[in-house]
Parts: sequence; structure tokens; C-alpha cells
Amino acid sequence: MSSNTLPPQTEQERICKDALTNIKKAGFHMRKAIEDSNVKDSLKCATQMLSELRTSQLYPQKYYELYMETFDQLTPLETFLEEERSRGRSIGELYEMVQHAGNVLPRLYLMVSVGALYIRSGEAAPRDVLRDLVEMCKGVQHPTRGLFLRAFLCQRTRGVLPDSGGAYEGPGGSVIHSLEFLLANFTEMNKLWVRLQHQGTVRDKERRERERRQLQDLIGRNLAYMAQLEGLTFDLYKAQVLPRVLEQITSCRDALAQQYLLQALVQGFSDAFHLGTLPALLDVLPAMESGVKAHSVLAQLTDRLAKYAAGSPAALQRLLESRAREAFGAAVAGVVRAQPGIEPSEAVEMYVALMNFVVSVHAGDLAAADTVLEAAAATATAMAPRAGPLADDSKAEKQMVALLSLPVVKYGVLGTLRLTHYAPLMGLLKGETQRRLAVRICQGLLEAPTGSVSVVGSSSSSSSSSSSSFFCFCFLLYDAVTTEAKATTSSTSSLSSAGAANAGTTPTTTTPTTTTPTTTTPTTTTPTTPTTPTTHGVDSAEKAGALFRLIRPLVVDPDSLDSTLDSEDLEEEQILVSRLLHAIGSQNPDTEFRILNVARAHLMAGGPKRLKTTLQALVCRGLILQRKLVAEIRLRRLLAKEARKMEVGVKEAGELREAGQVKEEGELRGEKEEGDRKEEEGQKEKEENEKEKEEEKKEEESGNDQTGEGEERSKASSEPTSSSPSSSSSSSSSSPSTAPASSPALPQSPPLLPPINLTCPTLLRWLMATIEPLTSGSAAAPVAALRLLTQLALVASEEAGEELMALACFETAIAVFETSLTDQRSRAAAAIDLAAALERCFVFRPAIRNRLAVAVAAACGALLHAPDNVRALCAASLMYWQKPRGDLPLPLGPELGGAAAVTAAVALADVATDIFGGEAALPCTFELLKENGDVGSNTRNSNKSSSSSSRSSNIDSSDSSGYATTKNNACTERSREEGAVSISVVHPPVRDAIAVRNLLDRAVRVARLAKAVMVSTSGFGGAAINYVGLLLDVMARYQYFLEQLPAALDDEAVSSTSRST
Repeated sequence: MSSNTLPPQTEQERICKDALTNIKKAGFHMRKAIEDSNVKDSLKCATQMLSELRTSQLYPQKYYELYMETFDQLTPLETFLEEERSRGRSIGELYEMVQHAGNVLPRLYLMVSVGALYIRSGEAAPRDVLRDLVEMCKGVQHPTRGLFLRAFLCQRTRGVLPDSGGAYEGPGGSVIHSLEFLLANFTEMNKLWVRLQHQGTVRDKERRERERRQLQDLIGRNLAYMAQLEGLTFDLYKAQVLPRVLEQITSCRDALAQQYLLQALVQGFSDAFHLGTLPALLDVLPAMESGVKAHSVLAQLTDRLAKYAAGSPAALQRLLESRAREAFGAAVAGVVRAQPGIEPSEAVEMYVALMNFVVSVHAGDLAAADTVLEAAAATATAMAPRAGPLADDSKAEKQMVALLSLPVVKYGVLGTLRLTHYAPLMGLLKGETQRRLAVRICQGLLEAPTGSVSVVGSSSSSSSSSSSSFFCFCFLLYDAVTTEAKATTSSTSSLSSAGAANAGTTPTTTTPTTTTPTTTTPTTTTPTTPTTPTTHGVDSAEKAGALFRLIRPLVVDPDSLDSTLDSEDLEEEQILVSRLLHAIGSQNPDTEFRILNVARAHLMAGGPKRLKTTLQALVCRGLILQRKLVAEIRLRRLLAKEARKMEVGVKEAGELREAGQVKEEGELRGEKEEGDRKEEEGQKEKEENEKEKEEEKKEEESGNDQTGEGEERSKASSEPTSSSPSSSSSSSSSSPSTAPASSPALPQSPPLLPPINLTCPTLLRWLMATIEPLTSGSAAAPVAALRLLTQLALVASEEAGEELMALACFETAIAVFETSLTDQRSRAAAAIDLAAALERCFVFRPAIRNRLAVAVAAACGALLHAPDNVRALCAASLMYWQKPRGDLPLPLGPELGGAAAVTAAVALADVATDIFGGEAALPCTFELLKENGDVGSNTRNSNKSSSSSSRSSNIDSSDSSGYATTKNNACTERSREEGAVSISVVHPPVRDAIAVRNLLDRAVRVARLAKAVMVSTSGFGGAAINYVGLLLDVMARYQYFLEQLPAALDDEAVSSTSRST
């Protein structure tokens, strides 16, 4: 039998069993000799037991069983020899004795056992014994026997290695000798382990590799024991340990050994050691065999260094100073260059490890992450000609998804948008994977909490917050100004009602209010918190472009990628994209318009399957922008108005202050002159009193007490008089020295908002162009297009005041109705939508409005299904009887006189008679007129109402137009005062009872015709029920109009009309 050929498995079992029996038997005799304290017999039995390990016919797994059994049997022997030393026997003598064993393998096992005791006893220098043992073990070169012998040596000497601060450190040995011993043993064990792969036949190679992996921990113990030495410093590691270990790893030329030893080296030693020797460690990777999984080694090393950097700021600083990221990137590139046949999955996995390191250590450096993505894309592109597209390798694609997921998890979607090489790398995946990743990106953006979106490394957070605060201030000021505008509107409404009373309507009593002048200082109001739009952080055109490049698989039609996507998945994706359109935007209308332009450019690249859904969401988003633009324009106008008011207030306050100073100086001067005058008068009065007293003394020769008392009283009364001017003069003279009262603080002008370049016509034209693909072509969706056009017409009319744009929308919608809608149910709904939209528009001039109303009425009357025709005509009648708008008065021309009301009552009587028969319906009709029209309240105008009935069919358009012109001017002025956007004239509501009656009469005729058809086909019963249902619809419409009639009828007019009916 050849030395490289091992017996089969059954023979292996028998040999192992016999050897175990012999070991146990020899161990029994050895223990008996130990009990008898017989050293020679115990060593002899131990030699006999160890001889069973000399076999070369067992696999390493079976040999390991013999080794463990022998190891357990040797434990009592070592204990016995330790006791012999305590009895006075020299261990050196025993060390010499065991060397006389006949066979080398038992001899070396005994030498190792006794050598450990020899070092522990202190009789010999540890360095000499360790050197002797490691050199003697070279005598066994069989891979299996030598490997287990050296594993026994490493394990037995672990506790007696000299170490710093240890019991065995001294002149006989130091940590350097321990390192030499372990490195020498590691080198020999690694050689034996590599040679183990050549034992046995070729067909057993997989089994040998598996057994070698089971034995790899025996070699790794040497590295673990070296790392555990307390005296191992960085200098020793860098100068002695690492070079010899790397040399052994490089020279063994075995992929399994290199893979394990690199991992053991990374996991065994300190992170600080790896950081200081990182270039030397990474330089080895390109020199490894092709089977070495460098990505696994890199992942372990980067993970350890990242955790080390997270432990302390000093470690992070050291890591950044060492330029570890650049070193890792160069190592990855070197491995890819050195191994042309490397698998794509392994190459991508190295970049995954590098990206994980970058997002952990360089958390704020998006450029570093982008560099990794760029290198990964270049590597994948370069490997495509050899290994095929990356999408064809499932393992590589899985790793690529992991690589692309790391930035999204760490930086969020907003941070990912700033990575320029993310989208090109994502494009290397297959279509289905791209879609899944794009869906994950959309969901991540939509699920992110609004208001707390942060971009790592972004420098625009402060400007964004300041801009947000600025707009919040503007909205608060808008609320305050709106409150004042409402007050102005209420006062204007009272004036309008007074004007309406003068025009001939029922006057309303207006109680005049006394207004008191207020100061120019604005009053403080409690503002409400404004509602700001939710943008999820995508607030610029650049970010929007990056976002749509990332989700391109959800935007591009599946026909251009693959056809595996079913309709349900496509619909779910388009709903997600539509939600995303409503999640992006900006507070600035100009910026938001640019964002929508970018979105439309990307959406138009898709096919018709996607445009039918995404364009509708985009148009709705544009309508929201239109309302925001109108609000911004109103805000600016209100702020400008407030600024003008503040300027006037400042000017008036200055004038009042100047006038107050002049008045104060004049009053002081007048008071001084008045004091001087009073003083002069007092002096004159005193002199006159003295003269009178002298005359009285001359006349009366004898004085009496009364005269003296009178003089005293006169003197007493004159003293206050004389003192009064002096006091007033002193007070007046002292008053100029006092400081004048401080004037109130002047109001501050509101800040100027940034200008808006976007205009309503520009945005409306853009919306019209966006709807156009839905009107015709492969992406045509006529129902949705018509609804969007009617909505756009309403916005153009009522919010933007653009008559031409609203007219274009209606004309396009009517064209779509006539050419593209074929389903009768859709046509009926569309006709009603057109009528309802036109009823709510007030911007059209009469001629244009009449033309549109005729076209819409024709569309309503062209429906084939009679019930739909009747309902559409009833809806079309609303076009001629508009609901009043809050800021527009009702027209009060002849078309709303008593004749029109009576005509409507007559038509209603005809319908009721047709339904119920005879005159039974007339009392109900007149009662309805009395209830809704307040017939008996205006008896004094009965003659006027009766006479006007003869002119019901001939409306005086000149009076009506003159009144409308006057009212339009008033409404326009008030709209301008309230900050309205529209510059066009807003016309009053249309109230044309004749047109209403014509349409309803036509509806009745259609119902009667349908009745005749239904009677001829299905009998009278079902026809009557259906006919009554249609006529009830018409009656409900008549009742609505009668409820809107003014109180302009009387009993005589109604009775005369009923008699004529």
C-alpha cells in the first residue's frame, strides 16, 4: 500500500477501534504503576500507549479520536510526576529519562509533558527548554502526526511562557522568547497543515478539505496565544510578528490556509495594531490566491475598524488621519487587477464592505460614498465583456442591491439624491430588480416623517429654516391683513346693498355706525398657524431630477425594459408615482414650477400605459400650484397695501408730531404773555384801591374800626389777586424747561417678499399642454382629459381671470366630447360636467358665453338615451340661471320681472298637468309660487307686474347691459381692493328664464317622445313609471328655479296666467 493511500472507511473504523482498545489497556496498566509509585513502569506503559499514535493509516478525523483519548490518559501521569518532584526527585532527571524511549513520537510526547514540568519547577531556563522542544518536534514530519504533536506542545506550554509581569519572566526568558517559540511552532504547523491536502486519492479531495477546515483551529491557537501575551507591544508586533506571519501566509500558496490565516490575524490582534499596520496588511491581499475570499477579509477588517472608531473620538481621528478609506479603495482595486478571473459577486461584495465602512466612519462625506459607487460601476462595466452583464449573475445582482441599499438606509432618500453615480450603477441591474429598488426608494421618501427630513452633510438647513420662518411671518401678516380686508368687505357690502335699494330692489334698513378715529399704530391680533406644503425635502429642480432618474424604471413604459409586468403591478406603481408627485414641491412657486417641468420631462419619456395615470396626477399638482400662486399674488398685494397704509401712517404721525411741537411752543408763548398782562392789571388795580382809600380818609375825619377792618379785608382780598399772575408766570417760565412727552413709536414697514416670475397665464398654458397627450393619440384618455379641461377652465375663469384660456379649455373639451367619446354613459356624464363647469364661470362676456352655452346645450341634447338626454338638459338649464357669487350682485333687469316668473309658473303648470292630468296640479303650482315667491307681499306692484308680462318675450338688453356695466365696475373695484388676482372683468350671474324654459320644455318633449316609444315596446305600465320618473326630474328643476325667483308676483298675475293656461 502506498504511503499516500489510506484504507477505506470500514478499515478505518476497525483500525481506530483496535487502537483505542490498546490505549485504554495501556492506560490501565499505567495507572496501576502510578498507584505503586513505580516511575519506570508508568513511563513504560505511557510509551506503549503513545505508540498507538504512530499509525499513518487513519484520516485526521479518526486520528483526532486517538489523540483525545491519549491526551486524557496522560493527565494522571503528569500529576504523578509533579508529586514525584515534591518528594525530592529532580525533574531534570525525569527529562533525561524520557529521552531514552525507543520511538521518536512517544519520546517527544513524554518530553513535552515533562518539559512543561521542568519549566514550572524553575530548574531550567524557559528559553532553553522551549527551544529544545520546538526543535526536537521537527523529527516528526508526517502531516497528521506532526500536526497533532505540535498542537500538544502548544497547549502544554501555554501556561509556562515567559511574559511581562509573569512568573516565568527573568534572565531565563522574556516575551521575545515566547514570541520566537510561538512563531516557530506556527510556521511548522502551517507547513504540515498545507501538506495534509496531498494525502489520499484525488477523489477524496473534498473530504480532505473538509477535514482540514476542522483542524484549522489548531494552527490558529499560536496566533491567539501571541495576541494574549501582555508584553506584546505595537513595536514588537510591527517588527517581528506581522512580517513573519504575512510571509508565511504569502509563501504557503494555499487558498484555504491563506483565507483562514488572514481572518485569524484580523480577529486575533488588537484594532490599534491593525490601524498602525494597515498598509502592510492590505498590500498582501492582491498577492493572495484566486480562491481567497478577499471580500470576507475586508468585511471583517472594516467592521472592526469602524467599531473601533465609534468607541472614542481619538480613535476616529487616528482613522481619518491614516487615510484608511483610500487604502481600502486601493486594495480593492489591486485585488480586481491581480485576479482577472475573480467572480463579479466577490468583486461587488468587496465594494459592499468598503461602502459599509464609509457610511459608518465617514458619515457626513457623501463624496466618499459617491467615489465607492463610481469605482463599483467602473469595475462592473469592465467585467461585463468577460463575465457577461451583471444582471445575468444572480449572486452579483444580490450584492449590488445590498451596495445600493446602504446609502438609502444611512443617508435617506434625500442624501441618496446627491450621489451622482447611484443611478448609473442602478442601471446595471435587470429591469425587475430596478423596479423593486425604485419602489423601495419611493416608499422610503413617502414614509419619511415630514418636517424632520435631514440630509447628512447638507449645508442648506439654516437657509431652509430661515426661509421657512420668513414665509411663516408672511402668512401671519396675511392673516392679520385678511381680517382687516373682511371688515372692509362688510362695510362695502352695506354700501352695495344701499345702492341696490336705490336701483329698485326691496330696501334694507342699514343702521349707520359711528366710527371713531384710531391711531396709526397697528393693532396686535392673534394669528393662526399657517399651513405649509409638505415637500418631504425634494424642494429643488436638481433634487427632483435626481429623484426621477432613480425611479426611472417606474416612469419608463415596461415595453422598453421587459414585458413581465402585469397590469395590476403597473397600476400600483403608477399610483406610487402619483403619490410621489404630490410629495415633492417647494414653498416658492417659481421653484415648484421648475420641479413640475422636470417631472413632466421625465414622465413624457414613458409610454401610453403610464401617461394615462401620471399625467392626471401631474395636472392636479399643477392646479394646486395655481391656487398657491394666486394666494402668493394676493399676499403680495395685501402686503403692498399694508405697506402703503404704514407709509401713510408714518407720514401722518410725523405731521402730527410737528404740529404738536408748534402748538406747544405757541401755547407757552401765549401763557407767558397772559401772565404779564394779568400782572400789569393787578398793579393797576392796587394803585386804584390805594387812591380810593386816600380819598375816603380825607372825607372822613375820624376813622373807626370798621374802616380798618375794611382796609384789612381789601388788602387781604388784593394779595391773592396780585400773587396769582406771578405764580402763573413762574409756572409758565418753568414749563419750557420740562421735556416734552415722548411720541409713540412709528410702525415698521413689512418686509418685501422675493419676486415671483411665474404668471398665471404661463402656468395655465403649461397645464393645457400637459393635458394635450390625453386628448388624442396612443395615450388618449378622453374621459379624464375632459374632466381635467373643465377643472382647468374653472381655475382659469374664477381664480386667474383668464377669459381666453378658459374659452380654449371649453372649446377643447367640447371637441373631445364630439370626437373621442363614444360610450353613451361617458358622454352623458361629460355633458353634465360641461354644463356644471360653465354654470360656475363668471369671466365670459355675454357673446362668448352664449356661444359656449349653445354648444354645451347642443351636446346635452345630442345624447341618444332618453333618460340621459332629459337629465343633461335639466343640468344645462343651470347655465342660464347661475348661482350668485359672494362678490357679485344679482342682475335686476327685466329678465327677472314678474313676467318671467309667471312664464315659469305656466311651464310648470303644463308639466304638472301632463303628469297628473286636468286642473288638479294648478293649485299645487300656485301654492308653491306663494310659498317660494311671497306672492301676496307686493300687491302694490301688481299692475306693474301684469303689464310687464306682455313684454316677457322681449328683453330690454340695453337696460340690462347698462346695469351690468355699472355693477361690473363696482365689483371690479371691490375685487381690486380685496387683493383679487383677476384683472379681467367679472360678469354678474346670468338669469335668463326664457332660455331656462326652452331647455326644460325640450326636456319634456324628449320625455314625451320616450314615453311613446316605451308604450309601443314595453306596454303602458313600465312606460308610465319611467315617464313619471323623467318628468319628476324636470319638475325638481322647475322647483329649484321657482325657489330662486324674487318676490315680484301677486295673486292677480298668477290667476290671470292660470286662466290663460
